[in-house]
Amino acid sequence: IAWGYYMKNQSKVALPYLIKSINLAVNNNNENIASQNYVFLAKIYEELSNPDSINRYINLALEIAIKNKDTSQISYCYRTLGMVFFNKACVKEAKQYFIKAIALDSLTGDTLQYAYDYFRMGEFISINAEKKEELYTAKKYLTKSVRLQDLINSNDEYHKSNKYLTYGVLADIFIQIAELTGNNIYADSCFYYIKKSIDYFIKQGLIDNAVSCGYTYVKYLKYYKKYDEALAFLKRQKKYVDDDSSLSSLRDYYNELKEIYICLNDYKNAYECYDKYTEYREADFNDSSMNALAEMKTEQAMMIE
Repeated sequence: IAWGYYMKNQSKVALPYLIKSINLAVNNNNENIASQNYVFLAKIYEELSNPDSINRYINLALEIAIKNKDTSQISYCYRTLGMVFFNKACVKEAKQYFIKAIALDSLTGDTLQYAYDYFRMGEFISINAEKKEELYTAKKYLTKSVRLQDLINSNDEYHKSNKYLTYGVLADIFIQIAELTGNNIYADSCFYYIKKSIDYFIKQGLIDNAVSCGYTYVKYLKYYKKYDEALAFLKRQKKYVDDDSSLSSLRDYYNELKEIYICLNDYKNAYECYDKYTEYREADFNDSSMNALAEMKTEQAMMIE
């Protein structure tokens, strides 16, 4: 029940159910369930911006996993710590924990988790890349992840979703390298992976992922100076980015559209898109500020409790 609420972005509602689950596990001496749920609890506290509780519960989970010599669970704890530091933009710490997770999962024979470690490491490096060499390093990790995931013959949609998500990030790396080097081979590799990702996400109704991958496809079209084709594609994307979309989604959409109009020397439409982009960017900033204030009050209330 807690997981269901968490996946619907209702962490506050999930919290009491999860605590009840942990209490049952502890009272029945089920350390494995308790350890798994401690990590889950840490994730919920991360959503609720309570850093002290994040570290406390992951460390509790880690203590149990180390005592029971549960390599897979130890790796899970390290991977979660990596994501916590990743979300805080703590580069050095995140990298250390991802490397620990990779080392452990290489011993367990869990191909999916091993592949997932490589994906997270590659994604992490790509987001923080400042030099061309770092993009090549990200490509190395993501390529390893793709090769491992392609070996897994599974109809599980969770596994498939992870694989096509990896395809999308790898495609974005390829087009960035193509832009830096002018090498069409990388651009063509981008097209190979991004087409597969977009088709899968649309088929599964995972529209946010499809739209995000669509922007990588636009980069590919811009690389080959196919501006009219890029414009037509973005206009088709508009049906997925409507008034019910998040402010950040609308902001990103009009920013991409603005760039294409500039490439087409259509400055009138570019200016109109810039106006909308600015409007949604400011609204998103104000919304984020209000959320940050609300989270601070929630954290204060939880600390008092």
